Amino acid sequence: MSQGPAILVVDDSSTMRNLIAFHLSKQGFRVTGVAGSRDALGYCRESLPDVVIMDLELDGESGLDLMRRFQQDPVLIQVPIIACSGNTDPSLRQLVLNSGARKYLVK
Repeated sequence: MSQGPAILVVDDSSTMRNLIAFHLSKQGFRVTGVAGSRDALGYCRESLPDVVIMDLELDGESGLDLMRRFQQDPVLIQVPIIACSGNTDPSLRQLVLNSGARKYLVK
């Protein structure tokens, strides 16, 4: 079992979660994947990962809304967020970065 930094992957696609987890685990990271915002918030409040990789399109609450919730929480605001999306629109990228993401990656 890896003892590297803990990463939470939040994506409603199990295929994408598993793909990201597979590659990060091979690099020594401890990876947990969840499908939605409720599970992400619960996991982060209990385990406080070193970083969250978050899709913008989730079932229910969007990744953008979830990032804003992280920014309003005095503990979760510490957790760096990397946002992921298939959308290449520069205005969305800027909105995401202004909402609390440290990085914006295009899938």
